[in-house]
Amino acid sequence: MQIKMTEYYQYFHEVKGPFQFPISKVFVERHTSDLLKELQVDVSELVKRHGNCDWGMVSEREKAVNDAAIISGGVALSKFNIGEESDPLLLCLMTDRRTCVCEVFTDVALDLD
Repeated sequence: MQIKMTEYYQYFHEVKGPFQFPISKVFVERHTSDLLKELQVDVSELVKRHGNCDWGMVSEREKAVNDAAIISGGVALSKFNIGEESDPLLLCLMTDRRTCVCEVFTDVALDLD
């Protein structure tokens, strides 16, 4: 996953560690950034949770896959519900090669399998 600054992503630099694994860059999908502002969600707090191995709403198997990915340098995925119970929105944070990418999905079951 190589993310470059494009019209789809913006660099989010306000997030500072300490983290349990290196995160040097955080990118937020532009639509996601607008939605997070509208919902008053602090993405920096969620990135901090992700960077400290709090994977959010993932299964035990996904937690194990994430934990192994941190050791091996693979992709780790966190899932956080940022919407209402009746209208769930899933904020996903993916880390690969020290880059964290944030995107929102609606009504989708994401799995690491």
